Amino acid sequence: MEEIGETHESADGGVLSPFHEHPLYPTKDSSTPCVGCDGDETAGKCSCHICEIYVHKDCLEIINPSNPTYHLSLTDRYGKLFRCSICTSISYRYIYLCSFSGLPVCEKCARKPFTIDPGRAHEHPLLVFLKGSFSFPCDACGVNDAKSCLCLCIPCRFTIHRKCVYLPRVICINRHDHRISHVPRLGSGNWSCGVCRKEVNGMHGAFSCLTCTFAVHSRCAIRSNVWDGIELEGVPEEDPAKNLPFKVVGEGLIKHFTHEHNLRLINEDDILYDKSKQCHGCVLPIFFNACYICTHCDFILHETCANLSKKKRHPSVSRQLTLYAKHYYGMDSFSWDGPFSCFVCSQRCSGFAYVEDNGGRPGFTIDVRCVSIYAGFVHNSQPHSMLVISDDWSVSDRNKCSRCGKGGNDVWCLTGREDLFMCYKCATIPELAMHKYDVHLLSLRFSENAIGDYWCDICEKIVDPHKWFYTCDMCSTTLHIDCVLGAEPYLRVGSTFKLGRFVLEVLSNDYASRPRCDTCSSRIEDIVVYKSEDVYFCSLTCIEKNPRRAR
Repeated sequence: MEEIGETHESADGGVLSPFHEHPLYPTKDSSTPCVGCDGDETAGKCSCHICEIYVHKDCLEIINPSNPTYHLSLTDRYGKLFRCSICTSISYRYIYLCSFSGLPVCEKCARKPFTIDPGRAHEHPLLVFLKGSFSFPCDACGVNDAKSCLCLCIPCRFTIHRKCVYLPRVICINRHDHRISHVPRLGSGNWSCGVCRKEVNGMHGAFSCLTCTFAVHSRCAIRSNVWDGIELEGVPEEDPAKNLPFKVVGEGLIKHFTHEHNLRLINEDDILYDKSKQCHGCVLPIFFNACYICTHCDFILHETCANLSKKKRHPSVSRQLTLYAKHYYGMDSFSWDGPFSCFVCSQRCSGFAYVEDNGGRPGFTIDVRCVSIYAGFVHNSQPHSMLVISDDWSVSDRNKCSRCGKGGNDVWCLTGREDLFMCYKCATIPELAMHKYDVHLLSLRFSENAIGDYWCDICEKIVDPHKWFYTCDMCSTTLHIDCVLGAEPYLRVGSTFKLGRFVLEVLSNDYASRPRCDTCSSRIEDIVVYKSEDVYFCSLTCIEKNPRRAR
């Protein structure tokens, strides 16, 4: 709060005021308007003989009829912009400050009753107090906040924060797939905020979903990392049928929007495992999950991936996401053919992607595996806790993933555990995997209390049993996660893409004699190789460094 001094006369008849550093003396000049009221009347007008500033003595301090206890002092803040606490207009340099609260008021609002049009918040005009000597529960958000302007309707006993008067009525947020609407009160019941997970008082205003029992604090809902800033009141809702990913064309037969042929459902009992079969959506092996296979080619999708909605919301971005397979965005502004880097886990993927709707421009791209991680998701490493986004974004850079040490906003915390966090990369590590060194299915273990050393059967180095690793329950083998998955685990074997002059195909490294990388000349040890005509590469980095790439 800024301290405001008082105006008084000097010994030589001048006026000393906190408004200006020099004395102000009476003047009859009518050519220059007063900086306080913009008037040119000469009565009571003063000026600075050094700075040529003209102001009426009565404009230095004024009393507003809405709050006569405290005066408003004219202030000169050269080079600064102020937003009026009443009308929210922007003023440059000259502004009135409340002697009690220090809040700014523009010249126009300072001279008339502090009332505002409440718009949709209330049926009567609201009286504004710049700051009260007490805290109060806002009827719109339920927060006790003595630092905010108080707006009152005295006949109705209605109180509301100045900044809550024009809350949006209908919005979409990234924590929920349905629209939510602001309601005067939720009513009795145990309500939990869908953003911060704290209790919502049902006797005050909040946002709620009309489709399901979802509620959010008013202030949580309009945070810039939660809401996309679009008011949807009066905007017709999109037909949910438009977001369905496929049409049923027969019994167990669908036409998916990402593929030109029909897909047939194969139930779990009918699947013959083939480690070369990877889902074109998430790029994970099929294993024992029900899937859809193409009736004409090798296109295949997990049943869960086939049911992914065309549109989705996700906590990592405030805008809506759109699902793409053969990747393009808009008419001709965005296209790629090949691996993309996931915005939240920073891993390359050649499967389906959700792309942020960014006004016709390319937005953030997120892998479908990461989109499957949502608030309330239970990870098997912590079966009694849910993953939630930390509400304290100011310290998010200090929240480190408990497994890999990654920090930042894309780290989730676990309910009830202030010291335990998990990033998207670790949260999406497959819990089942296969490797040529073992004929059985491998399971992800999160830690073991073991005595003695564990050894990786692939690299023959020590495995820390207190960290995550893969194991075979049949053979009792232990394997490093990176040794099993490889450097780029989400590039689909058999996929092709272009990088520079190279047209590359991703192949399994099943050669009897491991090929050499054309760039670094080393034997390729990763589980996949990149082949272009008669040359091989060990990584995308080596492809980008190859001198022949740009020819």
